[in-house]
Amino acid sequence: MNKTVRRILLIILIGIFCFSTGKVVYNKLQDAREQKASQELAALVHEIEAEDEAEDEGVIDHGLPTHYAPSGRLKQYDKLYEQNNDLAGWIRIPDSAIDYPVMYTPYNIEKYLRKNFSQNYALSGEPFFGEGWDPEGNFGIIYGHHMEDGTKCADWMFYADEEYKNSHPIVYFDTLTERRQYEVVAAFYTKIPYVSDTTTFRYFQYTGLPDEETFNYYVSQCKKASQYDTGVEPVWGDRLLVLSTCSFHVKNGRFVILLRQITENDQ
Repeated sequence: MNKTVRRILLIILIGIFCFSTGKVVYNKLQDAREQKASQELAALVHEIEAEDEAEDEGVIDHGLPTHYAPSGRLKQYDKLYEQNNDLAGWIRIPDSAIDYPVMYTPYNIEKYLRKNFSQNYALSGEPFFGEGWDPEGNFGIIYGHHMEDGTKCADWMFYADEEYKNSHPIVYFDTLTERRQYEVVAAFYTKIPYVSDTTTFRYFQYTGLPDEETFNYYVSQCKKASQYDTGVEPVWGDRLLVLSTCSFHVKNGRFVILLRQITENDQ
């Protein structure tokens, strides 16, 4: 091999190295920007909640004050909704990174797969509802990214551990007009199956649970696949929420959490 060929190969290798390094650095910077944007959005919500907490009016609900804007929406989400009408609610889990808006776009379900709240491109996107979401309905699926660097909805994966569930028993999801608390019914690993696969429960194909038979079947399949028995037994009439994120245990893997809303009758 002559010097010219070696020199060309060296230049090519240096180019590949520089490109790869640049891509890693770019992704890191992009991740940091997206995390910062999410944190700033959450800070706005918490600032309004703190202001409301200092006031005498309002009803205390799951430890936070409940104040309404003239629009009828909860005050902390009112301005955000005016900025982006795709806002459906807010999900948070105390002592975790989960503190995000949840979007819903029935005309384009995956709009926020790669967009942030400001509707700019974002690799981590925003959590969003699947088809059929109705705040007054009894069922909804929230999809969120599990980023490999542990950001966005990666913390959902911790619910595979029963001890984590016990130390983080409540998931808070607010609609634009109502504060809600949920408890874990089941947490399980699964996958998006091939068409020929008739054994894997297709939890994602449900857009509603319109009758008691369907409701009971859905719950039973989730509990059957669960990593542990939570002891929570939903009954017809309960409101259910599903959290779904990617899992890397198999190709097209998913991790799913089935939640049941806690009502005043449970407290």
